[in-house]
Amino acid sequence: MSTPFDPRRVLKQIDNAMLREFFRRRDELEDVPWDDLTPHRIEPIFDAWQALPDEARNDIHNVMQQVHDLADPRAIRILAEEIGYRAGDRLAEFEELRSRQSKAMWAYLHCRPAFKEAGFWSHADALEGGRSWNRRNGLPVGAFEPSDLRIRALETELSGYYYPKELRGRHCKVEHHRRHDGPHYFFAYLDNYPEAVIELNAENELEPRSARHAFENVFVFDPTDGSMELCARGGLPVWNDLQVAFCRAMLGLDVEPVPPQRPVFRLDELLSPDFQMPLDPLDGVDEATITVLRLREPGSRVTYDVRLNRHGGPGDLHRELARCTNLIDRRGPGVQVLGAGFRLRLARPAQGGQRTLPIRVTAPNGCDLKTRPDDLRSLGERCLRRWGVLVDAG
Repeated sequence: MSTPFDPRRVLKQIDNAMLREFFRRRDELEDVPWDDLTPHRIEPIFDAWQALPDEARNDIHNVMQQVHDLADPRAIRILAEEIGYRAGDRLAEFEELRSRQSKAMWAYLHCRPAFKEAGFWSHADALEGGRSWNRRNGLPVGAFEPSDLRIRALETELSGYYYPKELRGRHCKVEHHRRHDGPHYFFAYLDNYPEAVIELNAENELEPRSARHAFENVFVFDPTDGSMELCARGGLPVWNDLQVAFCRAMLGLDVEPVPPQRPVFRLDELLSPDFQMPLDPLDGVDEATITVLRLREPGSRVTYDVRLNRHGGPGDLHRELARCTNLIDRRGPGVQVLGAGFRLRLARPAQGGQRTLPIRVTAPNGCDLKTRPDDLRSLGERCLRRWGVLVDAG
């Protein structure tokens, strides 16, 4: 996550009784004077951990790394969702814990499936550092259950795409997960180019080794609205080809690489003086604002970023356009809105204390809502649909 992993810091943030339970289940660290340890006094625990054999020491390191990753505020919200879904009667125990690291360790000890699944979702939500996912709609709506045969077909499609072109990705493994009753996630791992690495062996000698690490693509298909989102490096040409491969393997469809007749996000209407952002009281949003527009004039590659202050509304937007770029008087129908930023002020803090929901959209089909927990993602999509920005069908 955003902060570097420091094993001592992780231990200090976990309740000592919970650490004792963790090591008791492993039949380890029985000689640590647990009853004499004060809160945050972790040196005896850390020293005993480091004195364990390599295999056990490394296994504990991996668990603590996962605890650290899930202690991120966004990941904790996802973990709470998973616990509520799988063990709702124990959610109060989870919420009473003060530190995020203790919450993550509690899930590891008492609700392992939630711990494991939250790791998948938090990883997917944080992919590419929050970059936009590529989205398309107009795919089949209705019952959908991917078979092993279709998953193997997707592996074959991806290997057949990457290996001839890039001499990597000869081997592919696709894992399928579903987020409760929501979208289907497909994590595709492919072998990357070999790398020469230097390791320090057990005899304290340097040893060269060749390693092939995996690179990753993620596909998300939602059969309730016929949408598919993709996160992969390479830009539009790669995204187009991977969309075609996914639809052929998983849906049995031959689709065009780019469906220009079905844009997902319509942004040019934001320039209209009549554009409104109505709110539904049931959504729990006090205020919605536009924070930035990225514009391009006709026949030009030059773009303008027009930013608004936090209290700016649609009327302020047009005054700011006139002041900053003078585009209001000369924009005409050819000016394009390439991207937009929105901010929703929440009536009640979301899980983790989040009071605002920022949304970044790029035309025709990029959005960062996929990096949000399910409840905030759904809220953002409902608002964008209500305003006519998100279009489910062309």
